[in-house]
Amino acid sequence: MCPLLGVEGVNENHTDLFKRESLPNPLASLYPESLTGTLNGTIVVVPVQYKIVDEVIGSRWPVLREAIHELFPYLPADRYPVSYSHYSTAMY
Repeated sequence: MCPLLGVEGVNENHTDLFKRESLPNPLASLYPESLTGTLNGTIVVVPVQYKIVDEVIGSRWPVLREAIHELFPYLPADRYPVSYSHYSTAMY
C-alpha cells in the first residue's frame, strides 16, 4: 500500500492492478550460462499543496522550496512533488 496515495497493488480479488510489461531479457541470449535479469520501475510524482506538506513534516524540518523548484520547474509555485516508486525484477 502506498500510504501517501492510498493505493494498493492488488484489488479485492487479490489480482495485480499494476500492468507489468517488459521486453525479453536482452542479456539472456548473450550470456546463457550466467544469471541475468531485468529491473522495471514506475515513478509517480503527485503535486501536493505546501500547506499539507507543512502539516505533515512540521517546522522541525524546513522545506527547501527554491531548491525543489529548480529541480521541478514545471510544478506550480505552491506545490511540492511527492513521489512514489514501484520496482519489479525478473531473474533468468
